[in-house]
Amino acid sequence: MHKLPNLYFLRFFLAITVVIYHLPITSRRIGVPEFDDISFIHKGGVAVFYFFSLSGFLIIRNLYLEYKRTETIDLKKFFGRRIGRLWPVYYLVIVLGLFIQQVLIPLLGVGYQLDYSVKELLLYYVFFLPNVFNDMHKVGGILNITWSIGIEEQFYLLFPLIFLIFRKNIKLALSILLVILISILFVYKAFYRYENFYFYFILAGLFAILAEEGKLNFMKSKLLRIVLIVLFLASFFTDIFVFRDVRYTHMVNLIISNLLIVSLAYYPIIVLDKLKLNYLGEISYGIYMYHMIVTTFYLYAVKQFNLAKYFGEGLLIVINNIIIIAVTLFVSHLSYRYFETLFYKKRLRIPFKEKFARVGRLFSR
Repeated sequence: MHKLPNLYFLRFFLAITVVIYHLPITSRRIGVPEFDDISFIHKGGVAVFYFFSLSGFLIIRNLYLEYKRTETIDLKKFFGRRIGRLWPVYYLVIVLGLFIQQVLIPLLGVGYQLDYSVKELLLYYVFFLPNVFNDMHKVGGILNITWSIGIEEQFYLLFPLIFLIFRKNIKLALSILLVILISILFVYKAFYRYENFYFYFILAGLFAILAEEGKLNFMKSKLLRIVLIVLFLASFFTDIFVFRDVRYTHMVNLIISNLLIVSLAYYPIIVLDKLKLNYLGEISYGIYMYHMIVTTFYLYAVKQFNLAKYFGEGLLIVINNIIIIAVTLFVSHLSYRYFETLFYKKRLRIPFKEKFARVGRLFSR
């Protein structure tokens, strides 16, 4: 199963876009100077939908290649990989988020009224329904970002079973499911009130299979690939594809995101992996999950010490962005190196005792 180029860099770009999106929102809530007057700052939601497409593309491709190679799907192995990759950080952030909201913030004397019980939250979050719970309650930024992880988990839990059932006609099954999900978007939009836009995953998976079968060779056109990059940049740096009816915005994002992923992975104009940026893509899950913890702590400190008085608002905003991104990258690196690899990076062949020795060294610093 060969590695596809450029997708790690895309992961990193999407994760940083989400970080930048949340910074002015959190600054405004805390009372720190902020700036959000350019289109790119508002593209966190678009980045998450691209993440959905990327996840569907990779997961369904892997299932397809496994079935093609073995004529079966090893569900135990699949779920084991997903659990090891996602659950440790997901549950760690939930625990940290609850501790910060329930214990730390009250100790600091910061007023923060919650309209839910911890038991109620845990019931939804443990069973991967944070998107549903977040629609009902204001959970705060640290926990709020888990909504998209819940949707990805819902997809991971259900789709391998669907794939196994319809494996002999998987392209037809994907096509029918895609039509149904998009039709629901236009005839019963309330179904998607929980941001459960599964059609991003499904179209991406269909494209992955077609690409593996060599049926998307029209994308070898250099002109088409250049146009896709231009459309991608326009999606993130302008509002040209933001429509009053959000359903049309989704359709544009759906098409551009999936065609772009195929283009980058199978028909690249340039291979960005040569820039040695793959590691930043590998830690992108941590960037996404930890950035609100870093942002919240840092901005409360900025307000507490009234740093705007010393730097001025404009310079402080620049400093805030640089420090939050840098610290988030560092925290994500530590998590990936000393925590996440304990659960899923078996190919590193690190002795079990050494893994826990690393964690001990981390906390002893």
